[in-house]
Amino acid sequence: MLPGEFVGIVVDFENTHELIEKVGEGYLKASWNDENGLKTGYLIVSSGNIVGMIVEDLMTRKTTKGKDALDEIIKVCRERKVKAVELYKASVEDILKEFPDAKVSLSTLPGMIPGHELEELIDLLTSYEGELKVHHPSTSWSIHVEGGKVKAAKTIRGPTLRGDPAVRHLFREMGEVLRNGQYEMGRNMAFSPFDIVEDEHDFIGALELLNEKRKIDLQKNS
Repeated sequence: MLPGEFVGIVVDFENTHELIEKVGEGYLKASWNDENGLKTGYLIVSSGNIVGMIVEDLMTRKTTKGKDALDEIIKVCRERKVKAVELYKASVEDILKEFPDAKVSLSTLPGMIPGHELEELIDLLTSYEGELKVHHPSTSWSIHVEGGKVKAAKTIRGPTLRGDPAVRHLFREMGEVLRNGQYEMGRNMAFSPFDIVEDEHDFIGALELLNEKRKIDLQKNS
């Protein structure tokens, strides 16, 4: 549907933000099945941001664009139906000229929470059980959270750490995650006995402390 130079395909990707950075200017393409048939989605990206969205029904050739496509993309991300993503370099300016109603302005993919949105993350984790991925510029972690507590952990980018050392490293880097990172609701985490933590790591408690410190710093600077 969209023109472009094929860069590659990524299967079982760990870090969706890295895919956006890798493309630079162009789009991410993925297909999935839903109750109405086969669909293909396009995330048009530029300079690390999502600037357009299109979803095409391959049976009817009907397309939804922009904010109308956002709900479908969010649903697909939450249900983890996408197993592979194709990467394309392309002229974003030309694409948006052809499809002006595709325009959106998002800093992250649906399902990802910016590092500074601590209150949103705390609310979410209160009832969440499953994998949470944490990204900052040099390291990514995969942790299994239950009731706000970390039960297993490992790094998936950066230094190789597992179990308690991975959690302690994450806690030391929380300030950097706040400034330049993001959180991502993951797939079901496959972890080994080496990833299981032995100490009590209260992740929500750490986020609440970080949030209080940020509020104090903002008051001092206001």
